[in-house]
Amino acid sequence: MNRTIAFRGIITVLLSILLASSSQGQGDGGAASASTLIINYHRFDGDYQGAGLWTWDGREQRNPANQEVLPAAETDYGVRFEIDPAAYGNDDARGERIGFIPRLRHSWDYKDGSDRYWTPDMGNEIWLIGNDPQIYTTRPDTSPHLAKATLDGRRLVTLVLTHPAEAASAKASLVTLATESGQAVPVAEAALVAATPNLLEVTTAQDLDPAESYTATLEGLGTAAVVLGRILDDRDLFYADMPLGALYTPERTTFRLFAPNATAAHVILYDNATGNEGRAELALQPIGHNIWEAGVDEDLQGRHYMFRTDTRLFGRGREAWDPYAVNTTGNDGHPRITDLRATDPEGFRPIQRPQWGNSLADAIIYEMHVRDFTVDASSGAVNRGKYLGFTETNTHLPGHPEIATGIAHLKELGVTHLQLMPPFDAHNDESKFGYNWGYMTAAFFSPEGIYSTDIRTDARVRELKQLVKALHDAGIAVIFDVVYNHTSPGNPFEELAPGYYHRMKEDGSFWNGSGTGNEFRSEAPMARKFIVDSCKFWVEEYGVDGFRFDLMGLVDLETMKEIQREVKALYPNALVYGEPWTGGQAGIAQITDKNRIKGTGIGAFNDALRDAIKGSTRGTDGGYVQNGSRRDDVKRGIAGSMELWTSDPLQALNYVSAHDDMTLWDKLAHSAPTATPAERARMQRLAHAICAVSQGGWFLHGGAEMMRTKDMVENSYNADDSINSIDWNWKREHRETVEYVKGLIALRKAHPAFRLETAGEVRARLAFHDAALPDPRCIVFTINGEGLAGESWNRLAVLVNPTEEDLTFPLPFGEMEGEVSLYVHDTAASVSPLATAKAMELRVPARSLSVIAPGK
Repeated sequence: MNRTIAFRGIITVLLSILLASSSQGQGDGGAASASTLIINYHRFDGDYQGAGLWTWDGREQRNPANQEVLPAAETDYGVRFEIDPAAYGNDDARGERIGFIPRLRHSWDYKDGSDRYWTPDMGNEIWLIGNDPQIYTTRPDTSPHLAKATLDGRRLVTLVLTHPAEAASAKASLVTLATESGQAVPVAEAALVAATPNLLEVTTAQDLDPAESYTATLEGLGTAAVVLGRILDDRDLFYADMPLGALYTPERTTFRLFAPNATAAHVILYDNATGNEGRAELALQPIGHNIWEAGVDEDLQGRHYMFRTDTRLFGRGREAWDPYAVNTTGNDGHPRITDLRATDPEGFRPIQRPQWGNSLADAIIYEMHVRDFTVDASSGAVNRGKYLGFTETNTHLPGHPEIATGIAHLKELGVTHLQLMPPFDAHNDESKFGYNWGYMTAAFFSPEGIYSTDIRTDARVRELKQLVKALHDAGIAVIFDVVYNHTSPGNPFEELAPGYYHRMKEDGSFWNGSGTGNEFRSEAPMARKFIVDSCKFWVEEYGVDGFRFDLMGLVDLETMKEIQREVKALYPNALVYGEPWTGGQAGIAQITDKNRIKGTGIGAFNDALRDAIKGSTRGTDGGYVQNGSRRDDVKRGIAGSMELWTSDPLQALNYVSAHDDMTLWDKLAHSAPTATPAERARMQRLAHAICAVSQGGWFLHGGAEMMRTKDMVENSYNADDSINSIDWNWKREHRETVEYVKGLIALRKAHPAFRLETAGEVRARLAFHDAALPDPRCIVFTINGEGLAGESWNRLAVLVNPTEEDLTFPLPFGEMEGEVSLYVHDTAASVSPLATAKAMELRVPARSLSVIAPGK
């Protein structure tokens, strides 16, 4: 057989080469307007099913009405897209920068690579190749060739071919490896990967040095530089436990960057956040383990900087943010070098953390977005929608001094923790306001600037610290909602360390298990270090008391366990919990779901109890509070969900609504459209009460205590203030429910019986009583408090009536003879008795629960 690899379908391939040579520099010969941008797209696998080009204005001004462009034609190259640049941008700058991502099947699960941008200097026709980040201004060669070579082990090189090869044709004798100086490297074996026949694994007879530059040649198919691949996960070679970023002291700033695959690295200094004034470029030097470093022996406080790397694969790189930047200055700005000690509020250190308990079971967590909390005029705040709005401690509803708002409301309500929706710098234009939840993180060590009083200075750092201190002073711990599962457009990772920080498929495309961006490769040693370093930074520098992990399923379990260890070493009572699911098909072998975290102490949102209480998050179906269904699922949740997934109740975070999907009030209206507002209010109070008496932690969506509505908008991540903001008039209008939730919180905090910490305690103390129920949908349970530290009740009973009728319950069961007191009944809840009774039965109103205990 000829020593050149034989390819399947060789006649088709030869025909495509002939066609390509006859139309070099043209899309398909079809006419297009001189003002039209033509984007030609080729895939080696020939798969164009549902092909589309998602587009946007790269200057973040105006997008066209339809952002997905469909192919205008099939061509000999592949497919051709036609775009009118004038549809992007505003009147003073149209078509100056257009962003785009190819995808298949009209789905983000099949997106091709990361963000790319066209600018007019590229000309009106460009060419793309699937899974190749380069934009070509002349038609590239798409004939079969060696596309890439990666160093995947100390003796393993993988050759990536553009087309599948015949297994019998893959021979070691066809492969040549050589150093940059031309010295040959002996090849021991070559074999195709069975499941992916365009990958050829080459085993060498000796160890390869990752610091050396190599080339790989496949006879008849060309040569490629060998770039670092899976060998990057070798901790002995590519891990350094040292601080990274711009390490400031008044005498010296040390710049340190992890940059695998780099042939050179630079830090560029600037005088200002924007512009080129004072620009000075300094070379970083390698100091081992792919760390690059340089130092400047002067006080750089207030200066700005960027990093740039040159890599073997892409040559000279573009300037990018430092991934460890602590003070960004807007998406168009250079990060600021900041003396963090100078940003501490008076009395900030040593950090005085609130005394609230020591486990998730003791926590009552209230979720809120920075802007939503005070932006409405009804908040009475001066710094509306800002970090500083949280520091105004005595605000009230204008004209109603008896209605506390803002932080005064949280203190009055009695919550132990505020969970702040992501306060990290997000991908946005900070120079103008555009509402967003903030789940597209751009910088993982710097606060978002849009909530500060000045985006170009250190105000974001100072003012977020003031927010934390104000909450701590009010006795409220602070939890940050963190998004380490994916990265945002324009992130620095692919610029500075291409191929390291993201999970990639064998074909070179990115995994997108979040549905919103490229998955972060948390299992890589320096990526894991990055996440752990970030969490430790927020605990030490800002005094944060815990973390809620967005799409925790995409963060590998070992990383989650290391985060928990490191954070608790700094603050033993820190809370670590998250969403135990993903947003799509994941590029991780095993997601960090509820089954895998069992026994680790890591907490998770109890979606099983959530859905049992109210039905699915978006559908018209109901749950226990609407119609009494799913009773057994509610019972399991009340008992700490140990029959389902927890090892003990300390892992279950019980809730009925959060920022995602409909608010509880909207869901009840959607699923019980014929119910009156008064009936829905009873359902809402019952939902809160079930969470309050369930074993585990209790999470409240901010505003749910006052019937918060978003006018049925399910995903309000970029809706305006009229949808998202807290209208503090709700508190006055629904004062009865606010007081009810306040009473439930006080009762739960006063009685450890609702906060048992071990599976053994729950099984020994909590008992359900299913005999003699007035209706089979009802639930009755007791908790034995005898000998329980801090518990003043020897016994308590909870009677739950989800029906639309008042029902009479026999009092439990010979255990509560004599006088009993009611602490929750009808629409009231209190730590003091609401009433006493000597009868052997109790009438429980419709859609409510009662909590009773012996004695006065």
